[in-house]
Amino acid sequence: PEVWKLADHTETAVLESYLMQRWRELGLDKEYTSHVPGYGDPGAVVTLARLALQAQRHSSQVIPAFAQLSPEARATLCEEMARTGIRGQSFSDAPTISGGPAILVYYSPAFLQKNAGHTARGAW
Repeated sequence: PEVWKLADHTETAVLESYLMQRWRELGLDKEYTSHVPGYGDPGAVVTLARLALQAQRHSSQVIPAFAQLSPEARATLCEEMARTGIRGQSFSDAPTISGGPAILVYYSPAFLQKNAGHTARGAW
């Protein structure tokens, strides 16, 4: 299990490993997403992975909704979702974004799932 990696890796590294594993399992790897506007922005990979996992069966709607956001909205979303809340730790695609505060929106998955049934953009 991923949690066993905590003995040898940082919390952020373990979370990122899990997110990227699930990201690949969903078929949303770099080959599929590299053309998405804002994909190269710091934190975009971890942001898309986190949102796709939260959206669950609506994960295929996350990338088109992300692409429709304004550059400013994408940058803000990426910066906030790439915060770890732990000083000195950052995700590999956002090495300049670390610390916090990092706010966990507890009901974010339910919010995305409920509102993404018709259009993912409406959930943003």
